[in-house]
Amino acid sequence: MERELLSPEDLDAPQPNSGSTRLRDEHSDPFRVMDLLRDALRFFKLSGNVVGRVQTRIVMKGSGYPLTYASSCLEIATVLRDCISMHKKMYLNGVLHRDVSLGNILIMNNGSGRLIDLDRAKYVSSKKQALRPVTAVTESEMKALRKDLKHLGLNLSEDIRRLSLQYFQEGAPISAYYLNGLIRSFFNDKSISLELNDLGWPNEKQREEYMLLPDFTKYRARDAFYQTGTIPFMSHQALSGNAERRNEPFMHDAYHDMESFFWVLVYVCITTQGPLGGRRPEMDGNNELADQVADMFHQEMQYLGKTRREYIHLEEPFKSLLSCLHPSFHDLQPLIERWREILSFTSSNKGLDHDIIHHHMLRILEERISELKSKSPVETDEIAKEKRAAREKHWAKRRRIPCLPSSGGSIEQQQSPDHSPSVPPMSRRARRRSSTTSTSTSPKVKRRRTRRNI
Repeated sequence: MERELLSPEDLDAPQPNSGSTRLRDEHSDPFRVMDLLRDALRFFKLSGNVVGRVQTRIVMKGSGYPLTYASSCLEIATVLRDCISMHKKMYLNGVLHRDVSLGNILIMNNGSGRLIDLDRAKYVSSKKQALRPVTAVTESEMKALRKDLKHLGLNLSEDIRRLSLQYFQEGAPISAYYLNGLIRSFFNDKSISLELNDLGWPNEKQREEYMLLPDFTKYRARDAFYQTGTIPFMSHQALSGNAERRNEPFMHDAYHDMESFFWVLVYVCITTQGPLGGRRPEMDGNNELADQVADMFHQEMQYLGKTRREYIHLEEPFKSLLSCLHPSFHDLQPLIERWREILSFTSSNKGLDHDIIHHHMLRILEERISELKSKSPVETDEIAKEKRAAREKHWAKRRRIPCLPSSGGSIEQQQSPDHSPSVPPMSRRARRRSSTTSTSTSPKVKRRRTRRNI
């Protein structure tokens, strides 16, 4: 006779030999979990409908290499540009990554970059108008802004004034205040005449994709999931929960991912001894470099957020950061300095530059890539092939599972001589179990020792 399955109502009904009569609804009751477990066990015991589970593992061929295996400074800049370009494309379509880290940036076989792992990404379908149409800016607003800028001693082109009014719909006073802070942050002489390109702002064609931006302010994260990411690479605001803006709840946006890209770049330039050089030996000792790396990447969240805020906003801590860079990455130091300048301004000023931060990052990366290409000789196909072969050989030594041959050759040639080609290497538990059971042939001793090992 088949046993009947218990319904949820039966679980709440009194059971024989049971100390409780109903599931408690109070979440604060410490015995509620025990009641749930006891009733669940009773349900499976009486129903006889326990489903067997099978652990399954899928082994796939790896794709790409970590950023620490870059063959040159040019390749690092190229990979970061490609990943930020992918991030921008996802962002404009309503997807925010929220977990940019060293493990989520890959170098593909052709030298391009790829951003992976969308486990913590969030998606919104709603949009907000970031820029008004050009026709919406009136002549009276332009005259008022020109008057305010003249009073502040700023000489800005008409394109700059019009674009600022497209963004700041509040009018001329807010636009003038923002532009004054922007010029003071990036230019020593604020009386010079500036054009649109001097500020790095997009032209009329480029700004079309920024007219409508995803509205992540309507996103409601679950409790304890507002601050997400990999701690060593999270932005200072994400780590501290936006402590400097106490009246505003923390909301993850594109800026925080751009700062995560920055810390990935800094980590690679500090902890590795040049392209394909591996980990710096100084990192494994008790010295000033190891202590500063621990200070920059391996603290508790609240302390790490405060420390990173100092690196972003203060000159002296940032100079100490630059002194830790490996000499092989000297060509990337100007990129790090410009990246930090943009982060320092956009983290404190929620304005146009904060919303078009992808444009700024791609701009400085493209400029640095062009400079590195002009310095380095033209790389032939043969040199590129040699670099890829060296990287593949270096990466194969670090893999836990031997790689299958890509073309020709046999598996025996790629496996370690310590293991037989036909027998896969044993796990640690299997080796311990075999060594324990081989010492005695008695069944009792074998069972007892196996139980002890488990």
